[in-house]
Amino acid sequence: MKKATFIVITLLLFACAFFIYLEKRHTTVITTHQIGDVAVIFVDHLPITYHSRIKWWYSHIDNITENYHIVSKSPEGMFSYSVYAFGKGYKKEGKEDRLCFDDMPSPDNCVDKNVLLNVMPMNSGDDKFFFDNAIYISNKNGNIHRVYDRLK
Repeated sequence: MKKATFIVITLLLFACAFFIYLEKRHTTVITTHQIGDVAVIFVDHLPITYHSRIKWWYSHIDNITENYHIVSKSPEGMFSYSVYAFGKGYKKEGKEDRLCFDDMPSPDNCVDKNVLLNVMPMNSGDDKFFFDNAIYISNKNGNIHRVYDRLK
């Protein structure tokens, strides 16, 4: 019995340590593209939880827009952001569902569509965050609340 308990506790500790590692590891912005009023940002990965992704967004967006010269071209200043996993990099268009960029020479100007996060600033000053299964709103005070969850 003691041996089984030790194994279970060891596995739980390992799982917790692995989760913390995945949640806290450094995210690298690889490149960006701008398609109209959508900034497409490619990263190696994001934190696991939605709240951590939102916190990552707020701590890095100013740096990203400055370093990659992302600006709204719309007279109304409307803009949205899509964060993708870069995966295995640029590829040929092929028959897969890929996002291709006109600002690059072909044939290797497409990436696999693996959206990690979409951000839409709202006129109220709040930001709406779209994930694969949920939508969150963060207000000016930094309060984050879920407004939709497909899994519930």
